[in-house]
Amino acid sequence: MAYFEKLKDKGNNVEHAIKIILEEMEDGVIDEDHAELFAIKLDRKVGGSFIIARRERSFKFNGMAIRNILGNFYNKKAHSLISQVIFDNLLRALKEAELDDIAERIRDEWKGDNGPDISASASAGQAYRKKITGLPDTLYIIPNLQKRPTASFPTPSDQGRFPVCTSHAVGKGVVAILEDCGFDITGGQQRVIDDLIQQVQPTKQAEDPDRFNEEIIRLGIKKDGTSFDDVAVKINIQTDYAPSPKPIDASVRKENKIHMILRAEMPSEHAIFAKDYDFERNHYDCINSWGNKVESRPNAKVPRSKVYAVDYIQIAEEVKKN
Repeated sequence: MAYFEKLKDKGNNVEHAIKIILEEMEDGVIDEDHAELFAIKLDRKVGGSFIIARRERSFKFNGMAIRNILGNFYNKKAHSLISQVIFDNLLRALKEAELDDIAERIRDEWKGDNGPDISASASAGQAYRKKITGLPDTLYIIPNLQKRPTASFPTPSDQGRFPVCTSHAVGKGVVAILEDCGFDITGGQQRVIDDLIQQVQPTKQAEDPDRFNEEIIRLGIKKDGTSFDDVAVKINIQTDYAPSPKPIDASVRKENKIHMILRAEMPSEHAIFAKDYDFERNHYDCINSWGNKVESRPNAKVPRSKVYAVDYIQIAEEVKKN
């Protein structure tokens, strides 16, 4: 089955959105330029594929071109998302591509049985219940023994001239969770970052945080003088795609040892580890990967308006099955 068909099978709300998008395209509402912008807003790799296809002499802008955009969206991102998040992504991309009327038609005509709509203004609690799939039942966090003050919290790092900010942000998330559990890492934070780069971004290519989902890294950790060598740690990423999202409740994050990675415009797309969220000032307090100099903003306050996704990271010890 084609990726386009797999996307339609994600849910009745997604199928409804796709149906209207195709109808509006056939009616001439969506032209090539709007389609290109729509593809880019869905995912930059999807946009890149459309741009390349558009340059071909044989390219024809028709329903198949839109199906290809949607199929690529499934292949690059939507395959790992729940239906409500896909639905929200489609509406967001339409609005950002200046196709607001189509987004409103989709929303107004959707009368499905999936419960109340979750908009960008939904409360943090609603976002947690509806937009995030929930914590995996089989996720076993490294045992939370008594926390000790010598554990290492994430520190500023330097990604240099390569677009490997995501490995830096995910690495800080791993370090932060281990700190929550009272563990230090043999080799420190930079070793975790270097291992992630080698494993996921070996050519220093740009990647989104959800690309690290279900990746397993091997760490040496220690606690109270006891070392644990070659511990296999599995990374779990759950993503809230929304314009200017607020985080899930701090008590939920603390209880379940969840940390946050942002995707933000700073001014170009950038992944950054977030320590916390200031609800009074509406910004995230972050630890950056642009070096230790003050002018490089190692500790950044990122306005919520600049954020277009929050990736929630957890880890679990990967235990070998007999």
